[in-house]
Amino acid sequence: MSASRKVLGALRALLFRNSVERELDNEFTFHLEQETKKNIALGMNAKEARRVALMAFGSIDVAKEAHRDGRGSRWLEDFLIDARLALRSVRRNPG
Repeated sequence: MSASRKVLGALRALLFRNSVERELDNEFTFHLEQETKKNIALGMNAKEARRVALMAFGSIDVAKEAHRDGRGSRWLEDFLIDARLALRSVRRNPG
């Protein structure tokens, strides 16, 4: 991936965080549903198929965090959170 694509992806993740998170949720949901359908086709009942699909995926929250870290914008997101906290603190105690 080129550097310009990484920068644009990081900016998109920052500016349109809600839509990027929705897309990420939709992507994981899609893959989980596909794995569940595959398991049902193998002869499992729906509940067991979903459980096996979830076990195959592991922790979805961990996978989402890994994806967010891979975007390359995590340091900037953390910086903005810290800056907001600092500004709030200075407003409360200006001295």
